[in-house]
Amino acid sequence: MKRIGLLSDTHGWLDPRIREHFAACDEVWHAGDIGGLHVTEELAR
Repeated sequence: MKRIGLLSDTHGWLDPRIREHFAACDEVWHAGDIGGLHVTEELAR
């Protein structure tokens, strides 16, 4: 079974603790109002 993390409305800002919070997730889904491609690039790391 996959563990999926869900977040939304980052509006171009990611809390530095996001990586730690979603560390156990197989995938992270962003539900909208991303604010810029740098957010998706950071989540992909």
